[in-house]
Amino acid sequence: MFDTYPALGPVLPAVGYGPDQFAALRATIEAVRCDVVLTGTRIDLGRLLTLTRPVVRVRSEVEEVGRPSLDDVLAGLRPPS
Repeated sequence: MFDTYPALGPVLPAVGYGPDQFAALRATIEAVRCDVVLTGTRIDLGRLLTLTRPVVRVRSEVEEVGRPSLDDVLAGLRPPS
């Protein structure tokens, strides 16, 4: 993942939710020196993974101001119907 998206920086993307992916994610998190794990996924990973560090779930919201809007931008990416 980091080879494909080198601009991610210090972020660990969760790319799957099967047993093998959870095991790999847990092992990766446990191998990192940190005081807290921030999770921004749609599901609460802290409830699904047993970790030795505290897990804090973060959320964000978007408020559009001006143009182009998100719909405007995405419209240019959608295939014609």
